[in-house]
Amino acid sequence: MSIAVVIPVRDRAALLERCLGALREAAAQAERHGAGPVRVVVADHGSRDGTVAVAERFAPLVSVAHSRARTVAGVRNDGAAAAEAALDPALLVFLDADCIVPPGFLVACGEVLAETGGAAAGCEVVSPADGHWTERTWDAIHRPGGDGRRYFINSACFAVRSAWFRRIGGWDAERTTSEDVDICRRLTIAGGRMDQSERLAVLHLGNPQSVAGVYRRVRWHSEGVAERGRAVQWSRYMVATLGHALLAVGGTGAAAWLLWHGDAARAALALVAGWFLMPLLFVVARAVQYRRWMPWMAGTALMAITFPARLHGMARGWWRSVRRRAAATTPPVAA
Repeated sequence: MSIAVVIPVRDRAALLERCLGALREAAAQAERHGAGPVRVVVADHGSRDGTVAVAERFAPLVSVAHSRARTVAGVRNDGAAAAEAALDPALLVFLDADCIVPPGFLVACGEVLAETGGAAAGCEVVSPADGHWTERTWDAIHRPGGDGRRYFINSACFAVRSAWFRRIGGWDAERTTSEDVDICRRLTIAGGRMDQSERLAVLHLGNPQSVAGVYRRVRWHSEGVAERGRAVQWSRYMVATLGHALLAVGGTGAAAWLLWHGDAARAALALVAGWFLMPLLFVVARAVQYRRWMPWMAGTALMAITFPARLHGMARGWWRSVRRRAAATTPPVAA
């Protein structure tokens, strides 16, 4: 099975060097195990920090494709097109530049798809064991773990048969973010099976290292969730996010009313309940779902940051798409 790895990147020279070093070892092991040729395409989006020079040092395994796409989904499509033109691979593996693969990763990609007969496979990324508290807590709440069929595979580690990728039209290049949710939905509708395997787990180094960084990352990832002209991607996560918004607004309003009437104790209780009840319930639900212990206090605090960031990102994405559509429909001014 010939394999092409596509890495979208912009200004990630140091991380890319570690990523490609690990991939070089994985490619050598894959070819020793009888896999077809392995090629890596670094899809660069205007880097200015030496990223391209780093990629070129790994030739001939690695080649560089320059992309002017507007979104990371478009950059991935450009990288896939370059890979298919050069190699016509049976398998496309999309990997982020801040991910470190284990030596047997590419061998496992082929083995998992052969065993399941599926269209795609991957694994939720793993944060460093000694990482920031937000990294460890995020993994505990959001990483299901284990092997089996899934309806979502993160784009940071996403292996898909080329035939299926072409069949569904690749990534939606017009979607600002959440392109992985979208491609998994379209793949499932088309009848493609997706599986998670812990053999495909990769180390993710590019996580935020502060609360503010988590807020910015979640906000950015959420900008493509409710873009105008596309179906809202409903999920339990979405329902919890909207529920948190209602409770936070209601709790704040109740707290203001109680404080106005001189009941400071109940006002404080209403405010705390409004802002932290849904985050706590979400953590409890995940503990039941995954059947494991959760860091209750840290998890509640993290979700109290995540829900507002998600709403903020959705609002930004919706407003940007409204402005884009308005600009597209505005007739030109006569000279």
